[in-house]
Amino acid sequence: MARKHPPTRLAEPPWTYAPVEVMDWLSSGVEKGRKKTRPAIGLVGEASLRCTAAEAARAVRRFERLVAKELHGHANEEHQGPHGRKIEIAGTFAGVHVRLEVRSKAIGATLKLTFHPPLSEHRTHRLLTELGLRP
Repeated sequence: MARKHPPTRLAEPPWTYAPVEVMDWLSSGVEKGRKKTRPAIGLVGEASLRCTAAEAARAVRRFERLVAKELHGHANEEHQGPHGRKIEIAGTFAGVHVRLEVRSKAIGATLKLTFHPPLSEHRTHRLLTELGLRP
């Protein structure tokens, strides 16, 4: 059974309870520690992923379905260029403007998500998971 440790005992103060002596004694004998602060929340403004063409197509379908719930100005543009097919979709997720850019090539695809304002790491992970992507 673990024993409780008694609190650290300070030496007896050598005063007659004058406020100045008390403050001097307390400030000299007690070590000042750092305030315990929370770690800063990591914010993500942009995420880039590589995946297969099938995973990219599935992510685009799921993104359209998620954004359709909270649709505020949906823009879907598709371009065919020398570097492969490019799809751009914009919408709102959790009150944040999200832009998805997909570049499909013969081998695979590159997804680029842009958040404005930046999302926390937790919400970014949640969005990527809902899109069926492995962060």
